[in-house]
Amino acid sequence: GMIMGFKLSISCKNCGFEKRFTVGTSDGDNSIEAAIDQLYHMRRPKVLKLLNEHKVHVTDFDHRIYRCGACGLLRNSFWIRIIYDDDQVYETGFLCGKCQRPMTQVREHHQLNNIPCPCCNVENLKVKMDNQQ
Repeated sequence: GMIMGFKLSISCKNCGFEKRFTVGTSDGDNSIEAAIDQLYHMRRPKVLKLLNEHKVHVTDFDHRIYRCGACGLLRNSFWIRIIYDDDQVYETGFLCGKCQRPMTQVREHHQLNNIPCPCCNVENLKVKMDNQQ
């Protein structure tokens, strides 16, 4: 099922770092067409080919927060999973832009509280929910 989207921001009192994230899907973007628009352009041809030329069983997508276990970089990425044909799976994975290691999804946003800041590395990040858009 689709979860409603929400926005949150994280900030560091120590160095002033601040970043906003979108999580989940918002009202207007729960169609597969809207999802394709939000995909990184390099991934689109592959996804369109799957949707057009294969027997697709399930498509699932949302905005997620990813963190690099190595350097602590945080990014907001649009994730998509397509299950097709004989239960083959296409799923987007994300590499850290800094150190090229696979990033892991932050499943619960409170996990971002008090982790090391990606900017200054002091462990005092604070998470704040933003009001619904």
